[in-house]
Amino acid sequence: MQFYVEPDNPDRDLGGLCECFVSKTEGERTVAHAHVHRCFELLYCLEGSYELMIERRTFALNQGDVALIHPMEPHQTRTLEKSVSSYLVLKFTPEALYSVNQPVYEMKYMFPYLHFSGQHSYVYTKEQLEGSRMGELLACILQERQGETYGYEMAVRAYIGQVLLWFIRAWHRQGESDAIDDRTLFRLRAALSYIEEHLDEEISCGDVAAHLDMGVSTFSRFFAKAAGDSFPAYVRAMRLSRATALLVDSDKSITEIALETGFSTASYFILCFRKKYKMTPAQFRGLYTSGGKTIPSRNQS
Repeated sequence: MQFYVEPDNPDRDLGGLCECFVSKTEGERTVAHAHVHRCFELLYCLEGSYELMIERRTFALNQGDVALIHPMEPHQTRTLEKSVSSYLVLKFTPEALYSVNQPVYEMKYMFPYLHFSGQHSYVYTKEQLEGSRMGELLACILQERQGETYGYEMAVRAYIGQVLLWFIRAWHRQGESDAIDDRTLFRLRAALSYIEEHLDEEISCGDVAAHLDMGVSTFSRFFAKAAGDSFPAYVRAMRLSRATALLVDSDKSITEIALETGFSTASYFILCFRKKYKMTPAQFRGLYTSGGKTIPSRNQS
């Protein structure tokens, strides 16, 4: 699959929280060419039917079905009807709803889903959504977002939380998550907070272990089990995530971004970035001003 990088839209974006609108198309044609972006995107089919391609998999999206696409997953949509088709689009950033500083009772549910849901379902049918109030919740988000009445930001955030909760529970029912006890979560949150605060510095497993008053080997095993990834891999992923934001939102040089996100050298930063995204940081940045230039998907051989 070929794709382009879709830039954030600050004019329609609610302070980093969401954008919500209805897309209506008449006739059989491509609605959205293959692209990626840094937010979650939910598509709720209101009428007609679509062919939805995510990564290299193809799905049908019919009236009453919903699809949830995770950040940086290449996807595209095409209508299958000669008449009118429409879907509600909801885009939101995970950072707007989740942080390591939120209450532990929320973190224990959101953290596993946002970090461990690599094998998740993309599309849920109308039958699977029965009793979910999904259509009602999305209609409320659209109404609040468009009306912008007093306190609408709070309402939108609350409704998105309910929508996300439904997906978290659906994922849990599929047996994809293990329960995390409160003690583990308190330790993990402390570790992630420390990493976030020192991401632009040289940070080692020993530094965080000492911060938690744990031995290095004990902490290393604890982190790998609790976070689902090794300490070095997690830190590298967080640095790359922060780097992609700086590539888009700033005019800093590649070297400046590399150093600001904790990479020892620009060349090592470029190497890690290319390994994950199958392109250089400069190419990634260029896609935001290239007018839709396409590049190979990171899953393409």
